Amino acid sequence: MTASEATMGTEGGTTLVIGEALMDVVVTADGSREYPGGSPMNVSAGLALLEVPTTFLTRLGADDRGNRVRQRLDDAGVTLAAGSVDQLATSTATATIDASGAASYQFDVEWDLPPEVNTHGVNHLHFGSIAAFLSPGAAKVEQWVEAVRASATVSYDPNIRPQFLADRHATLDAVRRHVSASDVVKASLEDVHWLYPGRTVAEVAVEWMSRGPSLVVVTDGANGAVAACTAGMVTIAALSVPVADTIGAGDAFMSGLIAALGERGYLGTGRALLRTIPLDIVREVANSATMCAALTVGKSGATPPTLAELHAVNPA
Repeated sequence: MTASEATMGTEGGTTLVIGEALMDVVVTADGSREYPGGSPMNVSAGLALLEVPTTFLTRLGADDRGNRVRQRLDDAGVTLAAGSVDQLATSTATATIDASGAASYQFDVEWDLPPEVNTHGVNHLHFGSIAAFLSPGAAKVEQWVEAVRASATVSYDPNIRPQFLADRHATLDAVRRHVSASDVVKASLEDVHWLYPGRTVAEVAVEWMSRGPSLVVVTDGANGAVAACTAGMVTIAALSVPVADTIGAGDAFMSGLIAALGERGYLGTGRALLRTIPLDIVREVANSATMCAALTVGKSGATPPTLAELHAVNPA
């Protein structure tokens, strides 16, 4: 059975993730393997495994690779939005893993969205990565973000991929728009350095906060993360764990962050609460997200934890 194509929304509200899905071709010294991937796809699977009702709007081919991605979504419990499958080939990302476990990428991506989307019942929307920059789909992503902002909270992860970003000025303009449209922004240190060479994480976090978000988090792998909110800034320590590879670690952090905020009532109708979120809660949700990332890097490929796995190591 494959993920059902359905309209969005459940009685209690759902999280809508918009973005690319593709096949990760992982190349190591031992050969190559293929895994369903794409940052937004990973986030949607991570959310569903954490038992957050999740719908994913994407673009997949009606081919073997697309079927494997759809099976991955179905296994995680993600609802695939109607119109997400077309007749083009499923996109691919080739990840070459070095001796330290770090990944470098090459992409073959087609990106567009259907002209009509049912956003009824969505109480949180997450977007970002290649889908927020690559035409023609990027303009439609912005359209759907604007369509739900009045009734749903929004999170954004730029997940910068320089291969798709020839025009730095246009990229910075897009990032500013996306940050301004969001309540929660998560970026990696690599994203920040590419976007704003020479600027500190604190400087960028303060600027982004001034554009409207209530929470900005910048992750730095084994060095932990920094989170900024209206109450101030807090540093989150990383966890020391054996690393199989780092694929999907940032995405697992993002899904863990969304799930932890939602569990505590800070998303959807909790937007006003999010604007005044206290530092102790920021530390709690960031620690939970960090644990999700740590559990992911211990496995090959983007394999985020289930809620049971998270609770087994992080009962809070």
